[in-house]
Formats: sequence, structure tokens, C-alpha cells
Amino acid sequence: CDNKSEVLTWFRDRVTVIDDPEVILNIAGWCPLLAMQYAEASILQTRDALLKQLISVLRQQVDPVSIATDLQQQSQELTMLLIMTFIKDLLFLSLGGDQRSTCHLDRADVLAKLVHYMDTRKIMVFWKKLMSLQQRIRGAAVPNKALVFDMLLLQWYELFHLENRTKA
Repeated sequence: CDNKSEVLTWFRDRVTVIDDPEVILNIAGWCPLLAMQYAEASILQTRDALLKQLISVLRQQVDPVSIATDLQQQSQELTMLLIMTFIKDLLFLSLGGDQRSTCHLDRADVLAKLVHYMDTRKIMVFWKKLMSLQQRIRGAAVPNKALVFDMLLLQWYELFHLENRTKA
């Protein structure tokens, strides 16, 4: 987006129920109409719940498959978007990126803590799998939701160093 201040002003004039519109615009890639859809879908509440679930999996507080069952009730595209933006932020932060430049800038502190426990090479492999899966979801070959989320959460669990999981 060339002029973020104009987009932010336009978005603020139309969406008044969001405390921090810049966060939704970041997630939406600064596409204001998409950000409006996300605002209507309460994406920030969905995002916070998903992040809490993912951290619970890492801490071994819940079984990844049980979370996968819950995620099947959500929009597959939205869940994939959120997971991909989490991974994008984790990679960015692992390379020394500024927390204020993340998609989830209001949750960057939580994500920055996770960086210390992750295996960057595994994250890159996971990112490639997510990209491939996202292309399949957007295309005609929509995979089985149960298998998608089971696979994603089991792999998410493996991304972080075993000995450090309870500290995440």
C-alpha cells in the first residue's frame, strides 16, 4: 500500500468497533475492504483464541488433535491465514526484525518469546508446507479439514525445542 495513512483514515471512518484498526489492516495486507470483512468476522478474537490454543499445544497442556477438532469449526482459509501470519512474524522476529513491523504487532511480544524456543530450519520447512497447502485450499482440490488441521498442529508441536516447551 502506497499511502497507509489514507487507508487508515478511510478504515477508521467506516469501522468504529475496533480498538486498533492498524492491526487488522496489517493482517489484511493493508487491503481496506478485506480488513472490513475481517472486522465483521471478529478476526482479532479468533486470532487471540488461536494463539492461545497454539501456545497450549506447545506447553503440552492440550492434545494437538483435540485443538484440530475445534479448528474444523472455523473457516479453513481464515485459520490458515492466521497461522501463516504467525509463522511469518516468527521468521521475521528470528531474523532480528522490529516487533513494530510484524503483522500481529499487538501480540509481537508473545511471538518474540516463542522465537527463543523454535527451530528456524523446521519453521522454514513448515512455511513451505503451509504455502503449498494454502494453494490447494484456494484451488479446486480442497483437502479434508480434519486431516489438514491434525497435520498442522502436530507439525506446529514439533517446531519448538522439546526441552523448552513449558517455558513458551
